[in-house]
Amino acid sequence: MEKLLKIPYNAFNDWDQLQTFLERRGNPDYILCGYVNLGFSDTIFDLGNLIHVDGDLNLGISSIMSLGKLESISGYLILNLTLIRSLDNLKIVGGDLDLVDTPIKSLDTLEYVGGNLWLSTNHNIPKQELTKFNVKYA
Repeated sequence: MEKLLKIPYNAFNDWDQLQTFLERRGNPDYILCGYVNLGFSDTIFDLGNLIHVDGDLNLGISSIMSLGKLESISGYLILNLTLIRSLDNLKIVGGDLDLVDTPIKSLDTLEYVGGNLWLSTNHNIPKQELTKFNVKYA
């Protein structure tokens, strides 16, 4: 197994610059460290080869459509008010997971949420998928 590239997000603080950096290295699988704030973006649709966030990830009120290869986040994940329909490969969220006002219909491969799973009262996720999580409604 090849070693994952580990990148402190504050070295870029700009998604486009990070993507240019990754393209120059052949778009490897990678880990981002720190607080990754991509909220309010209308240009980010996919997280590509990002495997893990060692920190928090805010994608709220963004154009995100896919989490790509993302498998785990050590902190919280905010996806509220996005059009995300799937959690793709995501298995672990160490903190809260905010899915308020999203059209998501399944938790897919999600195994663990260390904090609360925040949902809208009119969510579309089957109740049997929610039994292992601490669900809160906004």
